[in-house]
Amino acid sequence: MEIIIRLIFVQLREKLLEDAGKDAALQRIAEFIAWLLEVNNHDDIATKIVDAKKGAPTLKGAFNYAKDEAKKQAVGGCACIEDKNVYWSVVKYLKLENCTSPDEVEDYCSKTVHTPKPEEKLQAPAKTSPFSVDIDSLFDD
Repeated sequence: MEIIIRLIFVQLREKLLEDAGKDAALQRIAEFIAWLLEVNNHDDIATKIVDAKKGAPTLKGAFNYAKDEAKKQAVGGCACIEDKNVYWSVVKYLKLENCTSPDEVEDYCSKTVHTPKPEEKLQAPAKTSPFSVDIDSLFDD
């Protein structure tokens, strides 16, 4: 039985990351959902998500819920929301407030470092000017 449950969580992570595609925000939420459900042994919810049952929570649903919660805090159309608050919105979306504490979510945030992937920087070709002067040559004896 333990192997079957472990397989469910592996399938959950794969499905969520597939649904996230290349969107970094969705990937982070997908990883959090997979962690949250596995840590709290919610194989029932994981199975619903994997099987895409009607009414089952979805990654996009969690993202949209977190986005709507952030909009409530916006001032002048702008909001700066900490990761722990975004993840807590996901907990609320999944209706797991009774199974998880804000401290656990904060602990997850402190252990999970998300660094953006460095983007290739394009180098502009060196410009040469007909008026370029080597400063050192001005001081030669």
